[in-house]
Amino acid sequence: MTRRPGEPTRAYVLHTRAWRNTSLIVEALTGEAGRIGLVARGVRRRATPSRATSEALRSS
Repeated sequence: MTRRPGEPTRAYVLHTRAWRNTSLIVEALTGEAGRIGLVARGVRRRATPSRATSEALRSS
């Protein structure tokens, strides 16, 4: 089955590392695309509500 861009997919987070002041680089494993890299921008800010649970990441 082919997924459309922006359509959610399940992924397992393999590794995260800090990037710049407020972002994270995330390495994840998906069933469709294999190992992918993502940038989660702004999730390290103190006032960010998604800081503890960054579940919805988008890959383009």
